Amino acid sequence: MKIIIVGCGKVGEAIADALCSEGHDISVIDSDNSVIERIAYAYDLKGICGNGIIQSVLRDAGAASADLLIATSFSDETNLLSCIVAKALGTKRCIARIRDPEQNSQAFFLSQKLGITMTVNPELLASREIARLLLMPSAIEVNTFARGRIDLVQIKLCENSKICGRPLSQLSSVLKSKILVCAIQRPGMTEAIIPTGNSVAMPGDKVYITATHKEMRSFFREVGLETHKIKNVMIVGGGKISYYLALILQNSGFDVKIIERDRDKCYELANELPKATIINADGSDQKVLEEEGLTKCDSLVALTGLDEDNTIISMYARMRGVGKVITKINKSELKMMAESVGLESVVSPKELTAEIMLSYVRGIQDTKSSTVRTVYRVADDEAEALEFLAEAGGRALNTPLMNMKLKKNLLIGGIIRQGKVIFPGGSDSILPGDIVIVVTTNRFISELDEILE
Repeated sequence: MKIIIVGCGKVGEAIADALCSEGHDISVIDSDNSVIERIAYAYDLKGICGNGIIQSVLRDAGAASADLLIATSFSDETNLLSCIVAKALGTKRCIARIRDPEQNSQAFFLSQKLGITMTVNPELLASREIARLLLMPSAIEVNTFARGRIDLVQIKLCENSKICGRPLSQLSSVLKSKILVCAIQRPGMTEAIIPTGNSVAMPGDKVYITATHKEMRSFFREVGLETHKIKNVMIVGGGKISYYLALILQNSGFDVKIIERDRDKCYELANELPKATIINADGSDQKVLEEEGLTKCDSLVALTGLDEDNTIISMYARMRGVGKVITKINKSELKMMAESVGLESVVSPKELTAEIMLSYVRGIQDTKSSTVRTVYRVADDEAEALEFLAEAGGRALNTPLMNMKLKKNLLIGGIIRQGKVIFPGGSDSILPGDIVIVVTTNRFISELDEILE
């Protein structure tokens, strides 16, 4: 596909990285020539220095014949105008990054009246991800499929876990909960393991498990992971993610305290979030954290604008015994470092946005057997979890799984049929209309038939 990306900040670069690896023809536009030179060289793509709302610049990028334009500049208005101009020039589909809550609320109008295919809000995506982690505090990572019918959750196995030390095929005999282990990250191994029934999980492994939300909670209780329920949350940093997160948490019954150093922003938050406690102070100051009850809170979420500050604040919260610590980090190298020192629940708005873009691009590619609905990059990007809608005529349909020649390092993590969740056995088949969850280390799968050898 021919794709244009307008704006090459953190989000724009993450999208370029994800889509270039898929083999698409990518052009990027940015007003900073040094940024263009660096990204064009790093990803071997066409870079254009200029304003992404100017016709001549968009024409030079190929807007007249482009399949998709993604506008991700820092300005919502620029992104909207860039999409409108590109659409007028002939670009088939346009996606705008919209951060402002008021603009975000009129996404339907933008789609219907201005022809903008989709709007994406990285801050809202991040807030929803954080909220899922707070609602399931024993999890390191939580993803959902089929509009919340299936959870894909990462946990770390302790020494006495019921999952450890026995073949995974035997788990049904020792667990009452219906779960499926579909990926394993093992310390010291660079590649993720897609397990078979004979695989054995070990203490210290990080495993990805699929289950319905009800069965997942039952599993947590059964293995002793649900050790505490979060009631109050301290948020450090008062940006847009904090605003969206506070709205979600208050609607779920949480007590929320936000610490923000900018006085004017504190007044705005106090006006918009009357139920939250807003503190005007420096949340990176240990004394402030202690005075505001750090050791008494159930969870701390570090959401300042600096990855380094978020990492240090989170490390201090862990040291002081806070039960659930969540850290916003965009820099990939810093994310790996944070995880190595025990900060395991790390959220990256740019990566979440890149996943949404990847899902959309794979979903609009011409395939007859299926439609990609969701793509998650899991296990430190070593594996993917994909959601397909199976359509009639596919080669992967109507054949018992035991008779299918699936690719190696691939597992079917669940099937949703007419609202019912099935964790398939060898005698089960995929039928037209099914939603199919696939977990694999094989890259670039864009249709269901590609799970076959």
